[in-house]
Amino acid sequence: FKRRQSYAAGLHLETVYLKPLSETILDVQGKNTYVQPYLRYEYNTQDRLFLPRKGSYVLFEPSVIFSRPRDVILKSNGERILNLDSLGLNDGNFLRMKLQVQKVIPLRRRHYLTMQGEAAMNLNSSQFVFHDFVVGGLQPVMRNQVNFTGIADAAVRTNSLVKGLINWRYQFSGSVYAGLTINAMYCSFLREEFYDNPDKFLSGYGLTLGIESPIGPLEFTFMYSDQSKILKNYVNLGFRFSRAMF
Repeated sequence: FKRRQSYAAGLHLETVYLKPLSETILDVQGKNTYVQPYLRYEYNTQDRLFLPRKGSYVLFEPSVIFSRPRDVILKSNGERILNLDSLGLNDGNFLRMKLQVQKVIPLRRRHYLTMQGEAAMNLNSSQFVFHDFVVGGLQPVMRNQVNFTGIADAAVRTNSLVKGLINWRYQFSGSVYAGLTINAMYCSFLREEFYDNPDKFLSGYGLTLGIESPIGPLEFTFMYSDQSKILKNYVNLGFRFSRAMF
């Protein structure tokens, strides 16, 4: 409506397969098929998708996941767990909520401030692994991913999260820019029978140097998290055609 708002209703039909490549303390292998009807509201006044210089963006998406019985094998230290009910797992349906708000403010010539808030949650504690949100990375490259500067892609799995982000960007010229990002997250605040994240609070920082090239943006980022205490690097090349994967 008026090129700023959109209302949508849709249906996802997915089958998710899990096959671990190495043995850990607790392994999950199998598949799950589910149907997910959803409603979506989007409001967008940003001037462009990549590196916007002004405007706001809002996404609100409630959905319901109707899950078929799981076909899974659980192993603890290599030994199969035969009684899954003892872990408090079931195949019930549940509600999912996603919310994202972003505001880009031009501070002065070549200076831009981006503020972002994000929340996501599965309102059911027994649908482990298959429907968790995966946290980490700077670009959405996988299903259910929530970006977080400071940790690698999918480093943290959770059923609930609240995130805040502030980014300052300086445009050296029309194609060269630098940015500083600070973000924090509180996660796993909904009860989980299956497992519990030891670090419910995450914080991370990133310093980015980017160039807009003919084949898409080329970005180099050095990032650090207070929880991992490891300096990592991240490279991104190419255009992003949507804000999220799924």
